[in-house]
Amino acid sequence: MRWEYWQRLLSHMPIVSERETLFARTQDVHWLPAFLVKYWLGTHSTLRLGGNVTLIRSPFPTQVPMPYFDYMWAYYWVGEPTLTTGRSYNLDLRYEFLEDKENLIAVGLFYKRLRDLPEV
Repeated sequence: MRWEYWQRLLSHMPIVSERETLFARTQDVHWLPAFLVKYWLGTHSTLRLGGNVTLIRSPFPTQVPMPYFDYMWAYYWVGEPTLTTGRSYNLDLRYEFLEDKENLIAVGLFYKRLRDLPEV
């Protein structure tokens, strides 16, 4: 199992004399399953199976909770509250042949499934 804590901070950067202030904060905590199984076929070859889940987040300007005018770029950032974090399910099957330290041959199959992508 993997544990992931994600935090993004957006601060208002003043032009002249104001102090920098925190404008928005987003944070997530996720438990992400992962596994790896390795089976020795012989003295020089193995069969390896691995899988994990990764997260796909939307770009930060789309996570801003309210309209915000950025004076540096003269641009309004507006968030989209309906966007959610997507997931990627990954599966990897690999045959590895290790003759010595410098010679490794690996043949693998990889499968990836994307779910709930944040459409921007």
